[in-house]
Amino acid sequence: MSERESMPCDVVIIGGGVAGLAAAIRLKQINEDLEVVVLEKGSEIGAHILSGAVVDPRALDELLPEWRDMDCPMAETPVTENHHWVLSETGQSDLPEFLLPPFMGNHGNYTGSLGNLARWLGEQAEGLGVMVFPGFPAAEVLFDEQGAVIEMFFRFSKEEKLHFVDLIFNENMERLMKSFDEMPPEERQKMVERSVQDMTDGKGAEALARLKEEDPEILNVVISKGFSSYYQSASADIKMSLLPFMDAVGEIVQGFAKPKVGL
Repeated sequence: MSERESMPCDVVIIGGGVAGLAAAIRLKQINEDLEVVVLEKGSEIGAHILSGAVVDPRALDELLPEWRDMDCPMAETPVTENHHWVLSETGQSDLPEFLLPPFMGNHGNYTGSLGNLARWLGEQAEGLGVMVFPGFPAAEVLFDEQGAVIEMFFRFSKEEKLHFVDLIFNENMERLMKSFDEMPPEERQKMVERSVQDMTDGKGAEALARLKEEDPEILNVVISKGFSSYYQSASADIKMSLLPFMDAVGEIVQGFAKPKVGL
């Protein structure tokens, strides 16, 4: 059996098209604490969307009311003219617009590339905290004996694992590691202890257990040497397991974690 890697999340959306990204954005608007993942088999968002279209903006208006002022590429090309022709062997006849049913009118619509729209939606989704992974087709869904979904698994080669980590790792995490490493060891220890407690009390218990299983000394090393030196020399598997812990530390550093109140 091939080795598998798993990633806990609340919602997995297969396909980074317009519909999938809109669903991801809406989920984060409803509940920003949801862990939402979008998997796209194309090398980039929009890679498999080649068509242009005339788009009724009603759905965009409901999803992102300010989209026209958010550098959306679709906003650059509103429909300015509307023609319907009856073609014959010798020419064409223009049908008067007032004779046409309303659904054939394009007043207020926009034209553009759906691929570009998908790329823009991908940026908006990531801005809300959605994890978007292009280049990762889903392998299969596993079910338990009752027919419920167990987890979504991805088959990764060594190179794909490294690519996966690069996609997740961003400038915010790099700044976090630098800030953490500049702390004295006693402050780092407090941060680690608080993060461990938060993960144990919340949804990160499984990720923390997996991290300790892969390297029992990791917390002591991070306290004594910091994140950067350990992260640079760690394998892709360790890096993937380390990211939820770094996220917990980041919430404390930025003041997002709820304070512990003694009774």
